[in-house]
Amino acid sequence: MLPHLIGVTGYFSAPKLENIKLFKKDQHFKLHAYFYAYLYRHSTGVITLSEVRNILDIDKKQYKLVGHLKNRLLVPSINLINRVTDINVSIKDVKE
Repeated sequence: MLPHLIGVTGYFSAPKLENIKLFKKDQHFKLHAYFYAYLYRHSTGVITLSEVRNILDIDKKQYKLVGHLKNRLLVPSINLINRVTDINVSIKDVKE
């Protein structure tokens, strides 16, 4: 009832503390929240590189190469999420 009283709409859920207590970076929390929202909706999704940058608040000047973004940020963060939380995330590159 509280979400309706304060005007919050959409899907959201509070993560369990034991699942996120080992997160060190802001990106870990943001990615976990994004993936958890998809899990809550029982769906998978395709996300563009610009959406990833938007979710993680990454400037276009940072991680200019997709390989650097993936290997230095996404893969380590996803490995941590898979290791310490109750969700399992995998990624697949889709080239247009």
